[in-house]
Amino acid sequence: TVIEFREKFYNHIGKSDNTKEDVAIGSILRVASEDVNSYETDDPKYPYYKAYVSVVLQPVPEKNVPDKIFVLERLSGFTPRRERLVEKVVKDDVKISIEEGKIPKEIYKEHAKENEPLPKEFYNDYREGEAFIQTHIRGLEPEEVEKYKKGKMTLAELFEGHSIHIDDRMSFSGLKRLVQWVITDNRVQDYLKMLKGELVETASGVKNVAKSFALVKPSAEEPGMIKKTEEIKEPSISKKGAKILADLQIVKGSYFISPGEVGSTAYRYAW
Repeated sequence: TVIEFREKFYNHIGKSDNTKEDVAIGSILRVASEDVNSYETDDPKYPYYKAYVSVVLQPVPEKNVPDKIFVLERLSGFTPRRERLVEKVVKDDVKISIEEGKIPKEIYKEHAKENEPLPKEFYNDYREGEAFIQTHIRGLEPEEVEKYKKGKMTLAELFEGHSIHIDDRMSFSGLKRLVQWVITDNRVQDYLKMLKGELVETASGVKNVAKSFALVKPSAEEPGMIKKTEEIKEPSISKKGAKILADLQIVKGSYFISPGEVGSTAYRYAW
């Protein structure tokens, strides 16, 4: 983020440790940080920066402008890391989990937070990224599509009776291609239960997190899996499911796939 101070703009990257240096408000201090991380924004030319554990080195009275980011990054390379207590606890718990071949319940309860991942140390090859989900509806007759475009048919009416699966696409830092999955289930309502992580009761009376059938998409799978993907039987959308599905669509970002193109059949459209 950028802040204004005394009619000048500064790149705000966080706070430093306390210091005993006696300087006036507005003076410039040089700091060394253990880590300086950059994050992408909507404009790739202008990332924003965050620093971790910044230690004051000295006042810089001869300067009237702050150092450039690259100075902070260079200093960071010479700054030894201090292992925080919380980091040590996490590492110890990860070591125990590896030795046991699973995360013990007491360790999981210690670190798990609702709707948040575990600390990254618990993951093999941890990466951050983005995920997005698309509903893929196929078998739309050209006449139906034309009616919808002319306003003679609602989106729910267009969807009803046709097949659906979900494409789950994930983009991870450091990977050149998307990780992609095809997800199928019996009803639209079942898809939503899985996506929201709802609990469902099994035949034995035990409640488990809802699951759906998933296969890696051909762009990221071994050749032998492609035939299995093609053989998946997709459910037909009921009237109730079509209404739910239509209400969830981001129409502005959606589009029709013409017959014969990738994602549709030879003579019918897809959405």
